[in-house]
Amino acid sequence: MGSPAPIIGASGSIAAVTGAFLAFFPRSRIRLLIVFFIIGVYALPSLWFVGFYFLLDVFSQTRELFGHGAGRVAHMAHIAGTLYGFTLAFTMLALRLVPRGEFDVFSLFRQSRRRAAFRGAVRTKDPWSTSVADRLTRGSRSDARGASEAVTEARRSILQQISAGNLPAAAEAYADLIETDDAVVLPEARQLDVANRLYKDDRHEPAAEAWERFLMRYPKSRQAPEVRLILGMLYARTLGRPDRARELITKAAKRLTNDGQRALAARLLEELAGDET
Repeated sequence: MGSPAPIIGASGSIAAVTGAFLAFFPRSRIRLLIVFFIIGVYALPSLWFVGFYFLLDVFSQTRELFGHGAGRVAHMAHIAGTLYGFTLAFTMLALRLVPRGEFDVFSLFRQSRRRAAFRGAVRTKDPWSTSVADRLTRGSRSDARGASEAVTEARRSILQQISAGNLPAAAEAYADLIETDDAVVLPEARQLDVANRLYKDDRHEPAAEAWERFLMRYPKSRQAPEVRLILGMLYARTLGRPDRARELITKAAKRLTNDGQRALAARLLEELAGDET
């Protein structure tokens, strides 16, 4: 693009990596150390973070094309690198050359469609005749009653799979179900079974959601302190939700009786305090 900068390509390569990261993990959060006006470590959605710098490069390149603010940074190399990395990663996901996960861009699209369909079914003036629910039930009756019946049947199927000893399939089905239903909770022991299995399979977000629903429905369960502890650890070390992690761990610590668990809670709270400073 006629940039006066000597082009080596290092920053363009880094931009390609960030573009690929955005395709693979758009729902993740990036921890940043900020020392401008406010000082601290903050977690921002990767979509915002990468998107902001991409738009900044687009703005700078546009200014240079019109003869304003020409400098020694090859912004077009950054733009091309980001687009290349994102397109390559997107293609690999689309062709399933790499396995799809719970954080990638296709998961983002799928959940967005399902939630939009569910909200549309709830807001409709005549919920018994809406066609929006068809997208939720994947081909079943296109009305809200059909959606409700599909959720009930899915819940029954999950419980049957657990009873038959097929916990991996039950956990996977529950992960799909909670994307479309805001209230479904299994019996206490079964809810823990699917949440624990999702965590074992590294399905961290649906596992966290399953544990959250367990705590909402069974807050006085004997297992609640341990659930709060492990969920707090997941939020603190993996999912980047320090405030919720601190709340859960602090509450869990008051009821934990195992010395090892109390020590873990104290260590996690120290880590969270260190992140604040």
